Amino acid sequence: MRTLLICARLLRRLIGSGGAAHPVNQIGDGDLRVTPRRSSRGAIVLLHGLSPYGNRDPRLLALADAWAAAGFEAWLPRILSLERLELSTRCVEDVGASLHRVSLRHGAPFMVFAPSFAGTLVVSALQQRELRSHVRALWILGAYADIDLTLEHLFAGWHADEYGYLVVL
Repeated sequence: MRTLLICARLLRRLIGSGGAAHPVNQIGDGDLRVTPRRSSRGAIVLLHGLSPYGNRDPRLLALADAWAAAGFEAWLPRILSLERLELSTRCVEDVGASLHRVSLRHGAPFMVFAPSFAGTLVVSALQQRELRSHVRALWILGAYADIDLTLEHLFAGWHADEYGYLVVL
């Protein structure tokens, strides 16, 4: 029942029937933390995908605010390689480093949300046992698991994604 209540508050906040936005604090070299007004129920790390907006993507900030409205600290680490649209194995290391920074600052296990391209990267980064011990839940949205279907969608799908097409090229 408690989880249902938290989800309901989160959805209510996402559709815009909440109060003023929660405080956004910059931590270190660009990481952000959105804090609830009351005591925290826990923390969630919201990873940004392959985007020049990085952790300042308005959609991600709205999601962070919704989690804060539900009583959670939302951590939004800045991942420069993803922000700069640099595709390499270094991205996995950068995602792992971002989770490590949060674990040092937060000090308790946290949940992780990873949309799109970041979903695959976080699964790879969590192969490190040390990082896995800090993550108590993983929520991946839209990460592609089947490369053949993904390529078919990118190049010939009904709603082919021009950006995805350019990234693959």
